[in-house]
Amino acid sequence: MTRRALLLPTARLVDEDRGVELRAWNATPGDVHALVSAWAEPAVRRWCLVPDTVDAQAAARWIDGGRSRLDAGRAVDLVVVEPGRPHEPLGEVGLAVVEVERGWAELGYWLALHARGVGRATAAVQLFSTWALRELPITRLFAQVDPENPAAGAVVERAGYTVAGTAADGRQVWVRDRVG
Repeated sequence: MTRRALLLPTARLVDEDRGVELRAWNATPGDVHALVSAWAEPAVRRWCLVPDTVDAQAAARWIDGGRSRLDAGRAVDLVVVEPGRPHEPLGEVGLAVVEVERGWAELGYWLALHARGVGRATAAVQLFSTWALRELPITRLFAQVDPENPAAGAVVERAGYTVAGTAADGRQVWVRDRVG
């Protein structure tokens, strides 16, 4: 398999019952501000890859780079919002392709502090994973979860992932495969 462009959802990705919708990032002031705020939040900084510079210019550059990451077949990232409130980002869910030949990609996600604790992360991860495994050239999604972050493991478990093993650095590896 060769690397090929990834696509954004062509249909609305929404779970009204669980209060999540996924949409593309936009270089609007609201999206830039939400990303800067998330990058500055201690839990996001601890568990996610965050750039050293966390200002509006860095956030705008990262958002603007989304198209080239898609076109290069490297990554797709979507904003988590409440249905009917598309201009108020609550978080992000996405993937980075790590093994093109196998169609394997690593899942990543975060929610703003005020959006946690009501099942949104699970709903977003489940919605995104179902879409990605159905619509993208991805056969396996995996998440690496630090044992000191059990909430992240609970999210992926509730989203249909199973434990595959432990990485050399001690992180637990969770997987969800394409069915059929």
